[in-house]
Amino acid sequence: MKPHYEELHEKYGPTMRTADVAKVLHMHPSHVRALCQQGDLPCVRIGSRWVVPTARLAAMLDGEDDVR
Repeated sequence: MKPHYEELHEKYGPTMRTADVAKVLHMHPSHVRALCQQGDLPCVRIGSRWVVPTARLAAMLDGEDDVR
C-alpha cells in the first residue's frame, strides 16, 4: 500500500467517521456526508452513520481509479 494508507490506518484504524474524513479532506462534515449520499466517496452506511473504509479513501487520495 502507499503512504496515505499507512498514515491514515495508523491514526484512524480500518474505517473512518465522516468527521475524520472531513479533517483529512479539509471539508465540512455535512459536505462529506452529502458526497457519501451522492456516491462520490467510497462510503458504507451502517444504521444512521456513514463510515469510510480507510484503504479505499487512501486509494482515492493516491489517484487510483474506480475506488467506489
